[in-house]
Amino acid sequence: PGAASTLRVTADPSVVDGAAAFDSIYLGNHNLLLNSQNFQTGWTLQSVTLSPGVVTSPDGTMNATGVADTTGAALHNLFQFYTAAPATTYTISVYAKAGEATSVTLRAVFAGLTNNSTVAFSLLTGVATTVAAGMVIAAVSQDLGNGWWRCSVTITTPEVLSSTSLTVRIQAGTASYVGTGNTQFYIWGGSLSRSSTALTYIATASVPMSDRQMLGLSMARFGLWGWGGAAIQARYLRLCFTGGVGDAYLQLG
Repeated sequence: PGAASTLRVTADPSVVDGAAAFDSIYLGNHNLLLNSQNFQTGWTLQSVTLSPGVVTSPDGTMNATGVADTTGAALHNLFQFYTAAPATTYTISVYAKAGEATSVTLRAVFAGLTNNSTVAFSLLTGVATTVAAGMVIAAVSQDLGNGWWRCSVTITTPEVLSSTSLTVRIQAGTASYVGTGNTQFYIWGGSLSRSSTALTYIATASVPMSDRQMLGLSMARFGLWGWGGAAIQARYLRLCFTGGVGDAYLQLG
């Protein structure tokens, strides 16, 4: 074959294989949160209980989750940790619908409660109220109809981090309060992306996902082994589209 024509996407050499390697590749739409719709797995619950599959989500399926607070004074929320990079812009989003409560709070905070960034969203009007500015540079809500809103907060992390452990929280209320034991709101589709706006939502399970990854898996599934022209290498997929001009092939592993 002739000389290779290759588009090569490589991970930051300072990170290791696995999710961190994926996190250094941001092609197209992507979601860095795990189990983005299954909030009972991979999320830590703090003074809340969940009821999955109780209302219809924005995708038209009965797969949205009810979030009820527990009785007693506490912060009522669920959260997930993510290893963030310094001086980097991220956007956190979730689809939410009112229950007993008419608002939902998104909060991003580093270990030790540093750089607290908290925004409350009205689930009636979509108005975003910044409670703690921290790293917040934007807060946006999108009305999807049927009571659903996509709420998003964009942050930029500091240039120097005392901790890289970013906590992404979906919270009832903006502070500790005495819960009622009732469903406060419904959620679906949590997302974290390395971007300045909320990207097209992509569901995840036990690993991060991007639309490039979905394309690669689809090509493998349908046996599209030949692909002339440029090649794409995606380290996080362990899939390589490579080869010379007019002689491209798919290599797994």
